[in-house]
Amino acid sequence: MKNPKKFFVVTVTIALLLASTAIVLANENSISLPWIHKADSETDKLREDKSLGIGEWKRKSLEISGELPKDAKRLTVESAVKIISEKKNVEDVIVEFNKIAGAPDFEGGSGLHRAIYYLDEQREEAIYVLAGKVMHVTFGKDGSETIKPLAEDISSKTSPTAEPK
Repeated sequence: MKNPKKFFVVTVTIALLLASTAIVLANENSISLPWIHKADSETDKLREDKSLGIGEWKRKSLEISGELPKDAKRLTVESAVKIISEKKNVEDVIVEFNKIAGAPDFEGGSGLHRAIYYLDEQREEAIYVLAGKVMHVTFGKDGSETIKPLAEDISSKTSPTAEPK
């Protein structure tokens, strides 16, 4: 820079930005705004929950942030079967599922995309979308799982194979 005054102002500005960033990073755990801390602790618990492997508890995160109402509709087997019969690929199916449910309860995977839509708050039934397949899963009280395919492979556009309850 040819102008020493301008050089000084830019240098001081950068130094102040670096110093303020260092202060915030050093004190980030001591910020004590209760409404922020509550949301952060709930969000932190969700981030730490790896019970279903690599992924994100998307629906609950959106509820905590206020982006999705806590009483948002849930997907049903009947609506899932109807959507699958009308759509050509898995991406379109997921878009339509999300129009009803807002977001999957859980989304993630390691190499294969997996979206889980629980049909109830008790997590007794779910619609799984995994590798182009859509399944209706029922969880028994004894820990068992009953899996019924709704579509074998959406990418090849097979028709639904399971009838709604």
